[in-house]
Amino acid sequence: MRSTDSTNLPEAVDVVDTDDGPGMARAVIIVADQTGSASAGTTQAGMAALGYQQIIEPAVAMPLAAPASTKIVIAQNNGSQPARFLSFANPTATTGLRLLPGDMMVLSDSTVANTKFIREAAGVTLDVAYFG
Repeated sequence: MRSTDSTNLPEAVDVVDTDDGPGMARAVIIVADQTGSASAGTTQAGMAALGYQQIIEPAVAMPLAAPASTKIVIAQNNGSQPARFLSFANPTATTGLRLLPGDMMVLSDSTVANTKFIREAAGVTLDVAYFG
């Protein structure tokens, strides 16, 4: 694995080559404080960490429990099975966009309040961080 050097975070994003195969890469998201060091707290955009939620085995379409002032959500599937999600509709175990194990997503604005998650099969653990 290699990455480019960047001293201007978060304005710059490192590009990472992985062993997942040709053309495959995972997104790396860094939330930095005002000094540019990775941490929880106030970011350069003036946002603060608002909280954390873990969603385990959502057998029915489950909305996020975002604090009212949430502007950005980072969610990662740390389970062993895919999860499904949709905004403005209820996903099912067979419909909706897939969030594979290890995948991460970012939600903002109106999608925060309207996105729901469900498991495809047993083995889903979603870790969710809220910023605003």
